[in-house]
Amino acid sequence: MSARTARASVSVIIVNWNGSEHLATCLPAVIGQTVPPREVIVVDNGSTDGSLELLRQFPTVRTVALTENRGFAGGNAAGYVVASGE
Repeated sequence: MSARTARASVSVIIVNWNGSEHLATCLPAVIGQTVPPREVIVVDNGSTDGSLELLRQFPTVRTVALTENRGFAGGNAAGYVVASGE
């Protein structure tokens, strides 16, 4: 299996709050790694800046939409619950 077809066994969890301008740059970079992660999970902490709409443009990214801002630790915990990587 070549490096381009291989997948890492890790899950990448990105915690977001009103960071749509950062997601637009971050997600293509993470997805485009030479050895892409097993999955990319974005936990949205109740953003109001259109982040959820932007995430729909990335169908391979799993989105966990929280209704409130649980902070960085709470967002990571919500992502960990759904992660399947090692």
